[in-house]
Parts: sequence; C-alpha cells; structure tokens
Amino acid sequence: MYNSLTKHLALCALGLVVACADAPETRLGVDVSELEFVYFDSEEGVHPSIVVLDNPNNPFRDTGVDGDAKFAITGGVGEDRPVPASNAAQFYAWATALASEATGVNQLFAAQSLRNAYEAGEINPDDEGRVRELVIAGFQSVLDNFSETLLFDEDGNEQPVNGATAALTALFEMNADVEGGWVLVEVPDPIDPEADPGVVAMRTSDIPREERR
Repeated sequence: MYNSLTKHLALCALGLVVACADAPETRLGVDVSELEFVYFDSEEGVHPSIVVLDNPNNPFRDTGVDGDAKFAITGGVGEDRPVPASNAAQFYAWATALASEATGVNQLFAAQSLRNAYEAGEINPDDEGRVRELVIAGFQSVLDNFSETLLFDEDGNEQPVNGATAALTALFEMNADVEGGWVLVEVPDPIDPEADPGVVAMRTSDIPREERR
C-alpha cells in the first residue's frame, strides 16, 4: 500500500495552489482566467513534441513563456500572488515552456494542468478519451525522460516527493498502464523511524534482489 497523493500535489510543491477569485486576470495580454482547452493534437504537451507552438488556440505560441512568465501566468508565488489561471491557460503555459525548454518540471505541470481540466469536467465530452490519453502520455514522459527531476518549494527547499514519484502516483490514481517497470516503494522516514513510511518511485530493476517481493 502507498500513501495517496492528491492531484494538486505537484502544484502545491511549488506553491502554485491559490484561492480562486471571480475577477478576470490578464497576463501577457491574455485573459487567463477564462481560457478554455480545445483538443488539437495527440502529442500536444508531451515531450519531444512542439506542436503546441502551432496550435492557434494557444495564446502563448507567439510570445513564448519563459521561467518568470509561466509562474506569473499560473498564479505566481508568495503572499501577493494573483488569482490562478484557468486549467487550460496553465496547460498552454507549461506546454509552451516545455516546447522551448525540455525539463521535468515543465512536463510534469503540463500533464498535471491538463489532468485538472479533465477531472474538473472542462473538456469537450467528445474529446475526453483522447485528452485522458494525453494526460497519461505526459506523466509517462516524466518517467521516460525526466525521472531524476526534483521539486522545490517557493523558498528553494527540496520537497520529499520528486517528479517521478508524483508522475507515477498520478498514473496509478488514473488506473493507467505504466511502462518501464515502475513501482512505488515504501521508504522509512529518515528523521522519525516511527512515522508512517513515505513512497518513492523506482524501476523494478533498480530494487535490490533481496528486497523484491
């Protein structure tokens, strides 16, 4: 058994979950509070595809999204951060960032943002199956291409859950088939041995033979 992580785990790790508000928010000239997702391509937002830059529904395709902009679009960090962008706007921001800078954080949050839209019922019913596959492909890409990704909070402190563990947990929560022989392994708390164990994603081949069950 492994400890369940919520669908907002990855966003919380970077301090991006903020209270909702009704006022529209415009960033980089885009109303990011009302933007909706429109299905475009079967590989959008999944490394190494950069097709998001050709998507006319992506409001950031021409401006690009650098490190500071993607946090401003998705809600920023700190006490004075603005209302969060819509799930679709967050997806387009992270997917655009991923297309120009292939990192595990960009891939993880692109998949997580699209998952949030999918689970919030914000996807056209005709596209739900295809979008679910996109979400799964995005999390699988973290395992395939960015398994060493570390997550940090807004103060720069490393979080106990890394990118691979967050991605694998999300895949298990979605009852998806996982490729690559990945499993969640319980690990004791290094500070408090009496505490409930945590979990970490590992490939079966990396687990010492004597510890395999």
